Amino acid sequence: IFIRTPNIIKDKEFSLINNALESNKVDGILAGDLGMVRFIKENYKGLKIVTDMTLNYFNSVSINQAKELGVEGVTLSQEMDLRAMESLDISPEIEVECIVYGRTPVMTTSYCPLINLNYCDKRCEKCQQPSYNHSWSLKDEKGFSFPISRDALGRTVIYNSHPIFMGDKLDNFENLIFTGLRIDITDEPIDAITKIFEMYSNTAYIN
Repeated sequence: IFIRTPNIIKDKEFSLINNALESNKVDGILAGDLGMVRFIKENYKGLKIVTDMTLNYFNSVSINQAKELGVEGVTLSQEMDLRAMESLDISPEIEVECIVYGRTPVMTTSYCPLINLNYCDKRCEKCQQPSYNHSWSLKDEKGFSFPISRDALGRTVIYNSHPIFMGDKLDNFENLIFTGLRIDITDEPIDAITKIFEMYSNTAYIN
């Protein structure tokens, strides 16, 4: 069990991370920014650290530097293509995972779109909308819907209208240096989740 931390966190909000770690027995943390890496190394020695996609690891130099910082694993940037992944020259001592399914967060903002619908009273600490509940969305001029949710700190996260899907490219991963392939679930219904996992079930890498 890992706690996934937001990619934006202010100084006063680290106490919330402390509370979460002290109230739950976890195996590690999925760090959303470099400050979180340092915070965990200094305050929770021995807790496994894996960096999230928001750190945008895109090359061998940055991944190997993460190892030097004491990070045990990294999540590759979702912008990387298979050719770039094949060219990576990294230490076998660091875990590397790739997201093969999931909606990409395209923006994190303190602005709440629900203000325009009179569903927001600007009291974020007492918001009635559950965290990571994707029952609302923004629609662009082309009719595409971008799901939105509130993160654990009350900020609005806007997700891409279409999820990444690499189920038809799994054969290309056989000779790559991944220790895990990741599936991110957001607003999918139960039957869709079942189908997604069935599709990837023959892949030994899936976390």
